[in-house]
Amino acid sequence: MRVVLAGSLAAALLLGVGLTLAVQELTRGAVAVLREDTDMEWPSDVWGPRTDGARGFDPFYGLAVISQPQQMGPEADLMECLSVFSGRGDGLFYAGGACGTGPFPATAIAIVGPQSPQELRDRFADGTLLQFVLEGDRVSVFAAAPEPNPDDGDGSRAG
Repeated sequence: MRVVLAGSLAAALLLGVGLTLAVQELTRGAVAVLREDTDMEWPSDVWGPRTDGARGFDPFYGLAVISQPQQMGPEADLMECLSVFSGRGDGLFYAGGACGTGPFPATAIAIVGPQSPQELRDRFADGTLLQFVLEGDRVSVFAAAPEPNPDDGDGSRAG
C-alpha cells in the first residue's frame, strides 16, 4: 500500500510541476516553438556564405529565422547571434536580431507593422511585439499585444 501511495504522490507532483510550467508558458505569451530546419536554403544573398555553426529554423508567418556564431573583436569568444528577416535582395525586411553572451541567450525583437509580411499581419495585429529567443536547438517565439492608443475612441485626450 505504501508503494502505491508513494507512486501516486510522485505522479501528482510531476503533474503539478508540468501544469505549472505550462501555465507559465501561457502567461509569458508563448505562441510558437521553431525547430532547427536542416533543409533551409541559406540566404547567402543576404548574409553571405553559410559559416560553420550557422543554423536555420522553421519559418514563422513569412519570417526567416537564422542563427550563426560571430566573433566581436580579435580576441573575443564566439557569440551565438539570432536574426529574423523576410524577403531577399531589394525586398529585404530586417525584423531584428542580437547576440547572446554569458548566460543570456540570443534574442530578436520584431514589431508587426506595414513593412511586415502579409502572412504575419494576417495573424498578428499591427503593433504586436514578437520576441524570438534561441534556446539550444529551438527558437521560442513570444507575443505581446499592442498597447491601446490613448487617441483611440472618441478622439479626446485626457490630461
